[in-house]
Amino acid sequence: MADAIPPTSPTPVNEKRGTAQAPPANLGGTTVSVGGNPGDLQAAINAALNPDGTHKGDTLVVPAGVTYSQLIFPPTTGPGWTRIISSGNLPPDGTRVTPADTAECFQVVAGDTQRAISQTATFGSNGWIVKGMEAKHAISSFQFGLIDIWFSHRWILEHCYIHGFADQLLVRDMFIYGADDIQLWDCWISEAQNEGNSDSQAIFFRNNTRFHVENCQLEGAAECVILGDEGAATTTWSSDGVFRRNDFFKPIHWLRLLRDGSANPDFIPPPSGTQWSIKNNFEIKVGRRILVEGNRMTNCWPQGQDGTSILYNGGLSNRGLPTQDVMFRHNIVRNANGGISVNTIWDGMSHARLAFLNNMFVDIVGRFFMLLHKCDDVWIEHNTCIPLQGPNQGPLLPTSMFFAWDGPNLMPRLTVKHNAYARGLSGGVTAQGAQPTTAAFDGFVPDREFVANHEIGASSASQLAGVVFQPSASAAGINLSTGVLLTGSPLIGTAADGSDIGVNFDTLNAAQNEGSGIMAILNVAITNQVLEHTVNYTGVRVRFQRSTDGGVTFTDVQSATRALGSTADSYSVPVGQSGHYRAGAALTDGTVFGTEVFSNVIQLAVFMVSTPQTITLAIA
Repeated sequence: MADAIPPTSPTPVNEKRGTAQAPPANLGGTTVSVGGNPGDLQAAINAALNPDGTHKGDTLVVPAGVTYSQLIFPPTTGPGWTRIISSGNLPPDGTRVTPADTAECFQVVAGDTQRAISQTATFGSNGWIVKGMEAKHAISSFQFGLIDIWFSHRWILEHCYIHGFADQLLVRDMFIYGADDIQLWDCWISEAQNEGNSDSQAIFFRNNTRFHVENCQLEGAAECVILGDEGAATTTWSSDGVFRRNDFFKPIHWLRLLRDGSANPDFIPPPSGTQWSIKNNFEIKVGRRILVEGNRMTNCWPQGQDGTSILYNGGLSNRGLPTQDVMFRHNIVRNANGGISVNTIWDGMSHARLAFLNNMFVDIVGRFFMLLHKCDDVWIEHNTCIPLQGPNQGPLLPTSMFFAWDGPNLMPRLTVKHNAYARGLSGGVTAQGAQPTTAAFDGFVPDREFVANHEIGASSASQLAGVVFQPSASAAGINLSTGVLLTGSPLIGTAADGSDIGVNFDTLNAAQNEGSGIMAILNVAITNQVLEHTVNYTGVRVRFQRSTDGGVTFTDVQSATRALGSTADSYSVPVGQSGHYRAGAALTDGTVFGTEVFSNVIQLAVFMVSTPQTITLAIA
């Protein structure tokens, strides 16, 4: 039996930032100071082109804090560029813009029926770099979208804050359609939300080739990001895409009811007063050659669908468009009703070469993984899944992995290796129409590789070859709050290649933090209402993690990063607050309470609402 065939890697975007091929700092033209009247930026954009539509190579410096009208980008010709940049004090490359930086941005404000950015009806507006822009609508009533990039190529958006309003219906922040070589870096894209069961996205990609999204905040109610559209007759693949080090995030003020059925006091209702449509953090309908690496996908609950965080949904294989060659690795999926669902359509053409490697799943209510119908070369290896501790609170049966095939031999080379996961209330590895035994699986998926998967919390011996039952977390030597293997764990060094079972944390942290890795773990007991601890590291990343449950309730602070420059500076977490995470009820063990980047001396003051507690400070 052979292992799954790995996915084909995506082709990188042309002229990618940070490479020798990126647009140079000096584009060859002049530096133009843009005026402060509402139409001055549009006039400067028009003037940046020669009569034949080629770029002059100008840099347009736009005064921070000034508001401009809708921008319509004209057609261009040739390979050149124009740069549009705020005069404000923007964060350095690699540091995400936040709502706190709005004063450093120039603003583009769309009218009631307008986009903030669009192209002329002939499209083909290529070669634009936009840095330090805030885009929004003038009013908080229904708007279809903010930014359209249609049939236009070579766009780079950096340090842009693109958003709606907390109580506004906004179908999507960005619609990128038929466009190639699109790059988004260090942006904050949020408050795309719709009600009932209607869709909304931070970014909707359709029929694109070569796109790169890195270090962005992506907040969409239905989907933070979606690739493809099943309902459109003109749909083709979105291909050669990279999503790296982003936060796919759903704020808790979209949640109407808490898990115990009580009303969420932080809920902000839509105009109808009902509920927002919540579906997935990331969905692929039609895609190929996609890399999803080092991202954080946080919060997904049943309120429109079943609350699965990552969904590969069907594709259009009946039109020759199956989803193929997708690598999902080194990601953290947190606080979701389900982890991953691959819902393929069987009509003679297979979805193929889908890999899920070295991912961490924390506080998953239902299934860690579900694979349906027909798919070739699915590869699931070195993942760790920690379920939400307590009874199932959603519609998904709390099994660990569920397979449902439409007949025998429809999942060739299914490879499931070296995963660590806690057994659900209804079982671990289960399959529709087959008992979790070697003989039953042989009848449906004889061409499979199941090796050294450890199922924690199983009371009897496994009947399925390649699945090892561990009666308890203690027997497995695993911390069920963090997924970390403890000294003496039988999961250490017992993979076929000599590595540990489950997640490799060094590799995970390197992908999350651009190679910094974890430098230290500090466990600090709290015996009163305030913890103060000083750490002397330079340029470190700090994560707050509670290791015991005592009714501590955290909400949200807008700024995700904050530089501290001296020993006099401190970062305080007041009662009910953290750096990044929000919840209306007590959170369970292992929840990460924020991600902050500091320099020089760090002083942390954490105010608790009950004692005693223990806080883990993960210094990375």
